[in-house]
Amino acid sequence: MKCCAGKMKLGTSRLAIISTITVIAALVATVIFNFYYSSRATVGDMIVRDVQIIARALERIHKDCTIVSIDYKSNIIDFLNVATFSGSEVGPLNLLNPDRWRGPYLQDNPTIAGKEYLLVNTKSGYYVVPGVGVRLPNGNIMGSDIVIDATTDVNTFMRTSDALTFRNQPLIARVDILLQLRASQVLPDLSDF
Repeated sequence: MKCCAGKMKLGTSRLAIISTITVIAALVATVIFNFYYSSRATVGDMIVRDVQIIARALERIHKDCTIVSIDYKSNIIDFLNVATFSGSEVGPLNLLNPDRWRGPYLQDNPTIAGKEYLLVNTKSGYYVVPGVGVRLPNGNIMGSDIVIDATTDVNTFMRTSDALTFRNQPLIARVDILLQLRASQVLPDLSDF
């Protein structure tokens, strides 16, 4: 009887260890899964919010100062926190009425994963897009998996693919007011040289 009681105690002890390890592994897996999912959700939500905020700021600049031209086909957006400047150009924007500047239009220039957003001239107009190298919530990387440039028909792309959406919200934003610019006012992209 003593022999069996010892084996039973040893078996119960092994069962307790295995159960504990299983519970800990399940908790670790749950934490990793939640961290991965929530970080994707956080990035997606931030991009959706940022592109809309930036697009509205650019539209306010146009309303205040009248944008007459934009330097390149693809432009880094790093000028929305400028309070004052001299001349008629701020960032890539050439303004008809720079004296009407009401900046800063944002306190900080939004970035995602340390990369600036871009203002891109496409076949469908101007769009605010995440910068080159940004990993989207679906795993695609801007600039390699998804390229938005002057040849992109964004309207068709958005209708036929969900690569630029998160929870049915676009990860890019159209800047409607800038569509009034003539194509001849836009200089070539620096990467063309």
